[in-house]
Amino acid sequence: MKLLREYIRSLLTEKELRGQKDKRIMYHIGKRPASPKPAERWGEKGGWTRSWMKGPVPSGVFLTPNPVDVVQHHGVSGNVYTYKVPEWVIDKAGGKQRYDHAGELLISQEIWEEAGDEIEFLGKKMGQKELWDSVDSSWFGDRRYSNRKKKPGEVSISSLAQTKHPEQAIKLMTDQERGKAWEQFQEKYPGSLKGEPFEIEWEKVPGERKGQPKSWRIGEPRISKYDKNLIDLLQKHMKESVIREYVRTLLEVDLGDKVFAKKAPKDHPHHGDEEDTDIEGMLWSAFSNWIRRNNSEYLGNEDVQSAIRQAADDPRYNDIIRMHAGSDKLYRGLRIADWDVEKVTGLNDEQFWQAMQTTSKNRPFKPMSDFVETSHELQPWGPVKSGLTSWSTSKPGAEKFASQQQDTKSTRELGVLLVAEPAGGEFIDMRGLYGYDSLSRVSNEAEVVSIGPVRITGAYFYQPDRKRWWH
Repeated sequence: MKLLREYIRSLLTEKELRGQKDKRIMYHIGKRPASPKPAERWGEKGGWTRSWMKGPVPSGVFLTPNPVDVVQHHGVSGNVYTYKVPEWVIDKAGGKQRYDHAGELLISQEIWEEAGDEIEFLGKKMGQKELWDSVDSSWFGDRRYSNRKKKPGEVSISSLAQTKHPEQAIKLMTDQERGKAWEQFQEKYPGSLKGEPFEIEWEKVPGERKGQPKSWRIGEPRISKYDKNLIDLLQKHMKESVIREYVRTLLEVDLGDKVFAKKAPKDHPHHGDEEDTDIEGMLWSAFSNWIRRNNSEYLGNEDVQSAIRQAADDPRYNDIIRMHAGSDKLYRGLRIADWDVEKVTGLNDEQFWQAMQTTSKNRPFKPMSDFVETSHELQPWGPVKSGLTSWSTSKPGAEKFASQQQDTKSTRELGVLLVAEPAGGEFIDMRGLYGYDSLSRVSNEAEVVSIGPVRITGAYFYQPDRKRWWH
């Protein structure tokens, strides 16, 4: 009887709450408006658990009265959507609680669907950037820093190290704050990050020739795993404007007497003990990242390209850093689907098939077409490449990229070898860098990198040697 009375009382309470008109404003943070999502998507096997709820919630919706707290303490970010939630829904879901320093309402899928249109959607309140801008970037998730008055733009890597969500914290920082954090890491690890040897400070002691070290440290500490993660995240989110500002502070491109001296092998004319200048280190990162990883983060920056042009005009450096100004043909090999032929070469379907077809019934397509003339301006595609494309002065070096099949199951893949005239285009010549040990393995590619569009004059097509043809 007691249980029955409690059950009836709960039903009456819910009915009373449903009859009330009061609703509370709550917010949802995400890419899209709220809808129930499974807990397993976030690695919560069995569902979300909370001390105030009877059991786990396998699928549900999170709302909050204050989205800024959620960003600061939970590392969740996205657009902010506004809802009016009835009091009976809040009560049935366990009430608005405080979880990990942020207000939270977890509504199970069952309650969400039961409420239906009673939960009013009022629209989008702000975008992700506006949300980030509303957060104090000097708060990195540690409560003990929240009461300390901070100066505008102040940043500390020790406070950054306290956050549970470092990437979100770094995203919220301004370019200036990221730069200051980077400088602090450079001071902490000068050898690893700036190439400066660690120097021990000595204190004079009577009777001792050298004295004794002021600090217990006798060498630079190894970069900790956590600091390495923070350093990688800072580099990842350093915007182009930071690089641009940094390069512009250098009135001229000064690479010293030798180019990348410590990275050159012993028999190289630029080998030596000379330290890289700041701009020299940035140029090495630009070239190395492109050649090793096909990463255009630095090489695609306009001010880095300007520094390369200046270095290429300096007789001290232009045996290594060059702008390609030759008149020989350039080649680019790649694998594409047959429906991309016109976009890449400017040739329509009929012209392409005529180039590949034979009169043989057994082998209806040529393994390699004859040269097909065209006049087409090839635009760099994909934001990742920052307007850059790879070319080669070596036809055999480019042919391997056109002839090597990538997808053995595809019946639509083909190779194309583009031929271009360098006149009218601008190219960075990578061949001078191949003398350095770590870059010599790709010397046969004879690469030049185009800045902007390239005029295509013709193409060859390659069909894999196999029994299954396109049709």
